[in-house]
Amino acid sequence: MTHPTSITPMKIAIVIHPEEGHGFWVEVPTLPGCVSQGDSIEQAVANIREAILAVLEIDLEGIVIEPNDKILEIEI
Repeated sequence: MTHPTSITPMKIAIVIHPEEGHGFWVEVPTLPGCVSQGDSIEQAVANIREAILAVLEIDLEGIVIEPNDKILEIEI
């Protein structure tokens, strides 16, 4: 998955929970239902990063854009 380099990265808080036995699971409080896991903290963070990007991707297919409508990218 490639991402435009012109977009300013944003910071988002995640919560890392140890799994019973081994590994970690991660959640994003500001994106309910956005969770992932990994055998290490590094892997869990990498996996949640991909999950966050998937949640935040915009699919404009099927959205009706009228001639006077504008699509803007804003910094958050």
